[in-house]
Amino acid sequence: MSSIIGNQKWESKFSTKAIRISKNINKWMWNEKDGLYYDVKDSGEQNPVKTSACFWPMLTSIPTTSQAEKMFNNLQDSTTFFRLIPFATLAADFNGYNPVDGYWLGSVWAPTNYMIIKGLENFGFFDFSYLASVKYLRGMGKVYNQTGTVWENYNPDSYNKSERAKPDFVGWTGLGPIAILIESVIGIKVDAPSNTIQWHVNRIDKHGIKNLHFGKAKISILADKRNSQNEELKVTIQTDNPILLKIYKSNKEKEFNIKKGISHIKF
Repeated sequence: MSSIIGNQKWESKFSTKAIRISKNINKWMWNEKDGLYYDVKDSGEQNPVKTSACFWPMLTSIPTTSQAEKMFNNLQDSTTFFRLIPFATLAADFNGYNPVDGYWLGSVWAPTNYMIIKGLENFGFFDFSYLASVKYLRGMGKVYNQTGTVWENYNPDSYNKSERAKPDFVGWTGLGPIAILIESVIGIKVDAPSNTIQWHVNRIDKHGIKNLHFGKAKISILADKRNSQNEELKVTIQTDNPILLKIYKSNKEKEFNIKKGISHIKF
């Protein structure tokens, strides 16, 4: 933030502090054998409890690529975190894991799921991020069809709410069918200051979003149905202000300067 507002003094101060904290996190909290960051006791010993909190550093540049890959491997493990509804907040192979009414001892929570999914994307694990997002929302959808609402948290091992969960909990559970749906399933991320939309095209069905407001623009963007990921992508965009559109598809990327009005592009 200091960099964006042009305050070089604060930028230098906080950058120096961030580097120091990052070094201490890697020195004291990283466990190379387990491939996780653990909490640390006052004595300096690690407290090796495998929870969703182990993955917070993936939101930053603290882990190396090698460390991020080890955490990625943990997240893919169906015996620990990648359950029927991902991600369990306490690893399923850990003593005390309680998927039914354990609250933070296993239940699936929106804020930790959002953190994990954004961390995966931060290190380029887009395919798995998409897979996990779809699996999470599918679970939410099944529970919604049974109960008619969204819940504070969910049972990771069955299509049910947790027994200790409040209904109508859009406070953060709305992250799933709103933010995760738009950003990680549809794949659209907006950057209002730079007037840019990044679109990671994950799907081959007809999909997109209408009347998306960001910055000074309101846009609708829609991809036609395709038969495969390798088939040419055809997109229709309607915007009331020019924007820069960056599309990522099948390990390729391309930029489009979109003018006001209706545009048709191919990639």
